[in-house]
Amino acid sequence: MTELTAAQIISDTCRKHMVPLKELSAGSRRKDIVLARHEIFHRIRMEKKWSYYRIAKLFGYHHSTVLDGIIKHQQRKDMKNEKINSVDTRRERRLKAYA
Repeated sequence: MTELTAAQIISDTCRKHMVPLKELSAGSRRKDIVLARHEIFHRIRMEKKWSYYRIAKLFGYHHSTVLDGIIKHQQRKDMKNEKINSVDTRRERRLKAYA
């Protein structure tokens, strides 16, 4: 598998969230745009190993904004995983009760 460029990561994530590319750097606080922006920050940081400063410079933000967005994205991912795991655990308990 070939490594994605930052532009491809941005494009893919915008398509996934159905967010226009031009709105990412506009400072919008609409939930759909914020979620897409945070995911892009996270993906570029993890996949490209870019510094917070470099990501911030790309979007015209302060590096602390990028750091905060990455932390929030990771927290949402962790909460989603916890929810899935708790549903799986409840399902397993129900199945054992009927066994």
